[in-house]
Amino acid sequence: MVAEPYWPEVSRGSEADILQRVYQIAERVSQVKGHVPEMVWFHKFDDTSTADTRMMLGIPDAEQGSRVLYLIVFRKLSPITTLSGQEFLQAWWHAVLCTFPF
Repeated sequence: MVAEPYWPEVSRGSEADILQRVYQIAERVSQVKGHVPEMVWFHKFDDTSTADTRMMLGIPDAEQGSRVLYLIVFRKLSPITTLSGQEFLQAWWHAVLCTFPF
């Protein structure tokens, strides 16, 4: 398992919601299927909002730009370095295609 803690702005869309859309796409697009890490658990820690601290300090517009802690747990993917020959080249090329759309 791999845990990803992050502190995005509250106004930003939830990474878990974005991943759900990616999973739906992966079901339809064969090049994506099997290349997206499986999300096991997701949690938003509402009591960690920086807006609370800003309000206590009397900062105006405390909600604007505030951040909150999220934690996502994924099943760990096998590293590309475990592949060899044609499998390695194919995985590497898929990574290139995903990074630099031609």
